[in-house]
This record gives sequence, structure tokens and C-alpha cells, in this order.
Amino acid sequence: GKGYLIIAPEHQDSSCKKSKVINKNSDKNPSFRDINAWNEEAYIDRVNDIRAIIKSLKSNSEPSYRIDWNRVGIIGHSLGGYTALAVAGAW
Repeated sequence: GKGYLIIAPEHQDSSCKKSKVINKNSDKNPSFRDINAWNEEAYIDRVNDIRAIIKSLKSNSEPSYRIDWNRVGIIGHSLGGYTALAVAGAW
């Protein structure tokens, strides 16, 4: 059959609680209000999550679905949108 496979990862920092954000330049979480805190290193764990999901899907030798890798997209809202841009190479 044809259809969509939708994956919504729950990133470590996806709640309103304090998170363990990887930020090599600071030992505290970056503030959403500090535009300079939004950089490659601050949210690299989100990009790595997406890459790990793709790698896992590609390595599955017996999927119950077929993925057309020429038609894969990513979208997000707010920090998810930032993640999507990062995965696409915007950094």
C-alpha cells in the first residue's frame, strides 16, 4: 500500500523541564531568548537523534513498509523547525 510514515521523536530537551542540552561553550542550558546560544553545538543532540532514526530505518533488513528515500522530508515547529533546518544543512 501507499501512505505516509510519520515519526515524531521525543528529544531529550522536548519538555519544559530543565534539560541536559549539549553545549560545549556553557555548563548551563542556553536561553531561548539568547540568539547567540542557538548554534551548532547547543542542539546537536537533536540532529543526531534524526540521523540515528534515518540510519536505523535504512539498516532494517525486514521492514514491514518500504520507504522511498527520494521522497523523505522533515518539518518542525519552533525548536523542531530549527532542528529540521540543521538536518538539511542550514548550519
